[in-house]
Amino acid sequence: MNMWPSFRPNFPNPDALPPKSQSNYRSTAQGYFGRYYKKAEWTDPANRVLVADSTFWYLWINVTNAQGALAPQIVNINTLPDSSAGPGYVATDRYRHGKYPGSNGATLNTKGGLVSYNILYVDGHAVTSNDQADVYRGIRMKYP
Repeated sequence: MNMWPSFRPNFPNPDALPPKSQSNYRSTAQGYFGRYYKKAEWTDPANRVLVADSTFWYLWINVTNAQGALAPQIVNINTLPDSSAGPGYVATDRYRHGKYPGSNGATLNTKGGLVSYNILYVDGHAVTSNDQADVYRGIRMKYP
């Protein structure tokens, strides 16, 4: 599930995450005191991802790498997607219904494979996407 219902393209800058207080995620140990958001509070519901195929229980979309390329997908489902994962990692399973590319042991290769995964948007419509950038756009509300 997307834990950032109010993400804006430049909030507070293109590479930062919104404050923990604006998350719907709750983990007092990590400083998240989330709350439930009504549908009307989720901005841009036709373009904002609510849930998608993922390797983790929440959708993690970090900043892209230094070259501005889309982030690789983490291979190990038990890897907690946090700042220790480094910039550019995602927990979205972009190959769930396609074909997985090879890996370097930690992340899947960015070339090869067949991208195909499901997305449910806040307004209720669902799609099967073949573009790995769709989930990035649907959470961060921008493309790198």
